[in-house]
Amino acid sequence: MSSDPLVIGPSPLRRLTNREYLNALRDLFPDVSVDVPQLPSDNAVAGFENAAEAQDPSDVRIARTEEIANLYAEAATTRDGGVAALVGCVDVSSDDAAMRCGAQFVSAIGARVPSGHVVRQFMRVIRLALACDLTRVVTFLAPVPQCTELGYPGSETVHGYAHQSILGSTSCGQMYNPVAERAMTDLDAWHAAHLAYLLQELDAVPEGAGTLLDHTVVVWLTELATPTHQHHDAHVVLAGGCNGFFETGRYVRYPRTLSNPLVNQPLTGPPHNRLLVSLMQA
Repeated sequence: MSSDPLVIGPSPLRRLTNREYLNALRDLFPDVSVDVPQLPSDNAVAGFENAAEAQDPSDVRIARTEEIANLYAEAATTRDGGVAALVGCVDVSSDDAAMRCGAQFVSAIGARVPSGHVVRQFMRVIRLALACDLTRVVTFLAPVPQCTELGYPGSETVHGYAHQSILGSTSCGQMYNPVAERAMTDLDAWHAAHLAYLLQELDAVPEGAGTLLDHTVVVWLTELATPTHQHHDAHVVLAGGCNGFFETGRYVRYPRTLSNPLVNQPLTGPPHNRLLVSLMQA
């Protein structure tokens, strides 16, 4: 047995296999039937068709893949009522109508695979990657769920609600709406539930005298502090023992005593970079 240390390198990119590609198109367009040209066979390695080293796409494969995609697009949009059936509307006569039509399309297509289901799948992948020591750092950007997942009309968007959610503040010309405030609260609860699921997954992995969660720090943060694009009141949640580096079980609110680099904006608290430095030292 070799005594050389195991080196974990980057995971290679791989394309979809023929079966995965065609199944994805059928899932996206369940009412469309297309006679497709034959794709070049996938090269199997040790019985697996998705081995990255055997997946270099040939010119023929690239051309056939594009041809099949065009066939599906043509079949979905040229048949009678095809566009309406696909996107749920055809009126793009104004910017507002086009936005509503686009929102309906995203809602109809995205609802087939709820983003919450996808998030939980990634939480399990994160647990496996850390438990197998394939990596020591994971960054996950959660998708924005459709309003229907939160119990709100499909014609609305989370982005639109965000700009209306702060009492006494406006953003992008939007006025306060109590329904929007409630929707953003529900969005935070949606994210918090997935964070709790990740923590449960990590805490279920024994490691040394504790669990994987005891030796990890999970950071939940947002790219903006408030839904109306302000930079004060930025929340950060730290969870996990991180071998005792961070003192847990606390709620800390820093006073806003520093001037804001933006003109006519509220005072701010300590720089966000201080948190990043602490994480690097953990």
